[in-house]
Amino acid sequence: MSTYLNLPDAAIFPDAARHWDVGALELFGDSLPQDGHPGKRTGPRSEPTSSALGGRGYARASAVREEVRVGGRAGILAGLVYAVVEAAEVVTLLVAFKSRVIEVIGSELPSGSTGNSNATYNLLVATDAVIAIVFGIVAGLLLGLLFGAVSNRVPGRRWATKGLVFGVALWLILHVIADYLANLKYGVTFYLVDISLGLATSLVYGILLGIFFEREWKKLATPGRSPTAHEEGSTDGSPASRP
Repeated sequence: MSTYLNLPDAAIFPDAARHWDVGALELFGDSLPQDGHPGKRTGPRSEPTSSALGGRGYARASAVREEVRVGGRAGILAGLVYAVVEAAEVVTLLVAFKSRVIEVIGSELPSGSTGNSNATYNLLVATDAVIAIVFGIVAGLLLGLLFGAVSNRVPGRRWATKGLVFGVALWLILHVIADYLANLKYGVTFYLVDISLGLATSLVYGILLGIFFEREWKKLATPGRSPTAHEEGSTDGSPASRP
């Protein structure tokens, strides 16, 4: 059995650590060794009390909340980059397939409409670029919060690797599936180029999210402690050390 909060985490979660201390004593009693690590106890284990379980639950909730907050900050930073790259991707795609996009716009204009396809195209490029920037920032924040909440369940021993895996999942949902529903009308070639550019964008966001998450977490860590690896039973104080 390994604890949810390792000993160095007391610097970040003092209230949770105090609750854990009370809970640990009630759980293990005299069998708890001097270093306070239940994994090294000797002797019979007593039945947990409601107070002990409550302390451990508080510690878990406190750590998860902290991870989500860190994820939100990392998500904003990564989202700023993601927004710029996403806007550049949208503009590049629309310019590269200008004739096809104008053709689709013309086919969607009402019969007898006096609208100009070229003017509509120019408006589309401008508005899509702005929408991509706003979406990138907002999505960056929300996805960062989500990453913080599920980071310990994402495969990977380093935070950049976890972010990369998260970015692939993001690509499958936002590009492979969503773009198929929205942009297939422009043709298969457009769609394939779209998801290829989307893969690059998603991977950039994911890697930066992992890097910024690690950096933001280090700001909470005590000197000499850094969350660089996802290891079971690690004592570096990072959320990756939680089973």
